Amino acid sequence: MGNDILLGRLDVTPMLEGVQSVDSWFRATTGAGEFHMQVQFRPSKNEPLTIETFDLLKVIGKGSFGKVMQVRKRDTSRIYALKTIRKAHIASRPGEITHILAERTVLALVNNPFIVPLKFSFQNQEKLYLVMSFVNGGELFYHLQREGRFDINRSRFYAAELLLALEHLHGFDVVYRDLKPENILLDYTGHIALCDFGLCKLNMSEEKKTNTFCGTPEYIR
Repeated sequence: MGNDILLGRLDVTPMLEGVQSVDSWFRATTGAGEFHMQVQFRPSKNEPLTIETFDLLKVIGKGSFGKVMQVRKRDTSRIYALKTIRKAHIASRPGEITHILAERTVLALVNNPFIVPLKFSFQNQEKLYLVMSFVNGGELFYHLQREGRFDINRSRFYAAELLLALEHLHGFDVVYRDLKPENILLDYTGHIALCDFGLCKLNMSEEKKTNTFCGTPEYIR
């Protein structure tokens, strides 16, 4: 809220083997001080995911493919971004099948702090669903539009993290091909998270080239 103060950030990777609870003090990763954490762990139910697995909270994005919603997973109460894709839409556009498969493949392949991670995927007769981490800081485009311009240090900060994300993709022979402020999200600490991998090109070794004209027209010159 408006009067909240961020005291620091805590990143914890608990060792769960043979452990059912954590009750410890942890030093803040950023900021100052320590946090006391009490967590109880329980095995996840090994059941197929359906749309009923989630509470649908609100629409956070729309497109010709479908929409993106903020959702809550009912058994854990965790918040995610759920991308729904209508099968009828991609069936009528053969090229879209390639884009959807590319996005699913890339998201499942990569693991980088500056790329939005895929958590789950499932389908029913009418739709495909991609469940990703919810990044709550908004698009970089929104912040740039609101502020008009970023100072040099902030620009360097975003550029450095973006280069690390692209370098990670290139390590898997993936070319991104749709880089724009609308596809860069900010998390609650101000770090970037690259999203929307539908136009990615896979298996692009150094000697290969792609000749497809793609991207967002407003950003192509």
